[in-house]
Amino acid sequence: MLSEELGLPIYIHKKGIDKVRKGFSYPDYRVFAWGAPFEPAPAVRPLDVGSLTTKSGKYTFDLQLLPGHCDSLIVLIEPSQQWCFVTDTIVPTYQMIFGEPSEDIHEDMRQIHASLRQLQHHSAGMDRLTIFTAGFGMFPGHEILAKNISDIEGLHEKVHELKAKGLQDRTIVDELFGEEHPIGLMTNYALSRLNLVRSLLRWPITEKDK
Repeated sequence: MLSEELGLPIYIHKKGIDKVRKGFSYPDYRVFAWGAPFEPAPAVRPLDVGSLTTKSGKYTFDLQLLPGHCDSLIVLIEPSQQWCFVTDTIVPTYQMIFGEPSEDIHEDMRQIHASLRQLQHHSAGMDRLTIFTAGFGMFPGHEILAKNISDIEGLHEKVHELKAKGLQDRTIVDELFGEEHPIGLMTNYALSRLNLVRSLLRWPITEKDK
């Protein structure tokens, strides 16, 4: 609609462009939450630059590919203002619900952790960094980055400890969070804390990972 009715250019990383151009469907629970399947958007353009400057020339945004929640997720960083727009790369706490792996869902906790570490490294010299999230507001940048990384590493270690004791995946959910999220029950675990636990279990515990 933005492209066709307002003539605005729409860009997406090359990893996601074919899907958006052709359109795609998604599970019923997502239709219930977000509406009809994604209609084709043939005019979308590939994002093949490393930065974008506003028409006024006042702001320039560095573009960083930080996959994890999806494989084409882009973060925008304005170095002079120390702003970072992260969509859902960052959340307040990792008691979150994950989609089950499929062709249209690429949530991967190991990759999320690597992306957060990459963002932390990239922004190391920004002492006033402010992070803007998609649905949770704004946060002091280094504080929320460190918290997210610590949360993930703590969950990663705990999940493997519980698995080593012989606990089943759903019991691990109960041990960590008290119960499954209501949405997990509503979607028959398609979008659930159970999938978060399983993503952590697919990430092996090694000295390098630690």
